Amino acid sequence: MRIDQGRWGVVAGFSGFMAVVMGAVGAHAVAEPRVAALAETASLYELIHAVVLLWLCGARGRYAMAARWSIMVGTVLFCGTIYLKALLGWETP
Repeated sequence: MRIDQGRWGVVAGFSGFMAVVMGAVGAHAVAEPRVAALAETASLYELIHAVVLLWLCGARGRYAMAARWSIMVGTVLFCGTIYLKALLGWETP
C-alpha cells in the first residue's frame, strides 16, 4: 500500500466516524423530527460514501485519484449542505 492510499484510508475512516456521530446526534440529541430526519439521511449517505471511498483506496489506475477526489467532494457538498440545513435551520425557498 502506498502512502497516498493510506492517507485516503484515514479520510474514509474519518468520514465514516463523522457519519456515525451525526447519525447519533440525529437519533438522540435532536428534538424536532424534521431536523432529526435530515441529520439521519445525511449520515446514511455519508456512511455509504465512506465505504465507497475506502473501497477506492485499493483502486489503481489512471482515474483512481480522480474518483477518490470526486467522492470526497461530493460527500462534502451533498452531505455537508444537508447537515448545515439541519443544524443551522436553513430553509429552502
